[in-house]
Amino acid sequence: MARCAQGHDWGAPVAWHSAQFRPDKFKGVVGLSVPFRPRGDVPPTTTMTETNDAIFYQLYFQRPGVAEPGLEKDVSRSLSTMLLGVAGSANVESASGGMIPKGVFWLDSRIPLDAMPPWITQTDIDCYSNEFKRSGFRGGLNWYRNIDRNWKLLAPWAGAKGDRSSALRCG
Repeated sequence: MARCAQGHDWGAPVAWHSAQFRPDKFKGVVGLSVPFRPRGDVPPTTTMTETNDAIFYQLYFQRPGVAEPGLEKDVSRSLSTMLLGVAGSANVESASGGMIPKGVFWLDSRIPLDAMPPWITQTDIDCYSNEFKRSGFRGGLNWYRNIDRNWKLLAPWAGAKGDRSSALRCG
């Protein structure tokens, strides 16, 4: 039975590639925040910006042990800032194109909202916080640390097109 691959943010490339690799299993893709992007000619991190004053957030996450201590110091604050900070227009990272000032902890470059929006509760934040206190942030950060490795592994599928003859709307 064909299904729809769904993914948001980090999950969007997983969804796109799942459907590309196995068009017999997926009839469509719902990718939120990240459109399909064909494999480029150079490793992704080589195209990411670093200046004397700032570094692109995905490069910031490349070195193990740099982001984890700050994120794990106050997990609830970290998650609130990440989840709620992207919901408001005061998000410094959005205005800066994802650049983080050098010498600054990543979340200190973001401004959290003063109040929670209706789509999330403190109970939700507490639930996520408990899991990240247990597991840490390294697993999620390792996704960024494998960007170039994933690029290399996708080489055999460069230019591949999925069978769209059976593509139907998802749902």
